[in-house]
Amino acid sequence: FQIINGRTGENSNFTAIEKKFQEVDVLIIGEEHDDKNGHQEKLNLIESLHPKNDFAISLEMFETDQQYL
Repeated sequence: FQIINGRTGENSNFTAIEKKFQEVDVLIIGEEHDDKNGHQEKLNLIESLHPKNDFAISLEMFETDQQYL
């Protein structure tokens, strides 16, 4: 799997996401709907952020015409 910063197009990692999470109010994580490995990695990310942060999770599908990045 690959983590890409949607703003810069550059590769990223869990450490960078954890750092950025401290600076922002909203973190949007994209995914492919039929990617079981990707789903597992999202769960791993959420589990790694949870003990260190107080946050809510919202799951939603955005159509391509609603994605402004």
